Amino acid sequence: PAAAGPGGEVDEGVAAARTKAERFAKRGKRAYKAKQWEDAIVAFELAYDTHPEPRYLFNIGRAHEKSGDLHAAMEFVLRYVTQVEDEAEKEDGKEVYDILAARLRKTSGEVRLWSDPPNAVVEFVGEGGTFRGRTPLHRWLSAGTWRLTVGKTGLTPHKSDVAVGVGESVELRVTLSPAGEG
Repeated sequence: PAAAGPGGEVDEGVAAARTKAERFAKRGKRAYKAKQWEDAIVAFELAYDTHPEPRYLFNIGRAHEKSGDLHAAMEFVLRYVTQVEDEAEKEDGKEVYDILAARLRKTSGEVRLWSDPPNAVVEFVGEGGTFRGRTPLHRWLSAGTWRLTVGKTGLTPHKSDVAVGVGESVELRVTLSPAGEG
């Protein structure tokens, strides 16, 4: 159905976006049922980008969970919880988030990273994969040793190994120096 404006008129643009988003969501559901997690994630992301409804964020989170990326699952479920208006759905989302966090604590450690200056590019490389982001960064990483690189244009990159233990919390503060300074 088309969306009605304040005077009862139909907003065809919103209706078209909703219809297109539903088509992407159907593709996402088919991929999810076929256990094609990456295809499901992409289809649900396209649905959300086309017509931002919180339920698509929840679907993206569940597909990330099935793919094994619990951290990404938590990020999308948390976005869902902050956007959904129905209190019962919000509570359900919080419960899913808590379950995901409990699962992560059994195999992973929590890493918090700050840099001076902020907004530096971060890369963690380890057996669990490669994760990128920007400072300040809060991420759960699977237990093990990770190669950390923090950099910003015009500054000397920081490189170090970071050991992450199951259930541990690691806090790191990195100061980047102008290139050429030792």
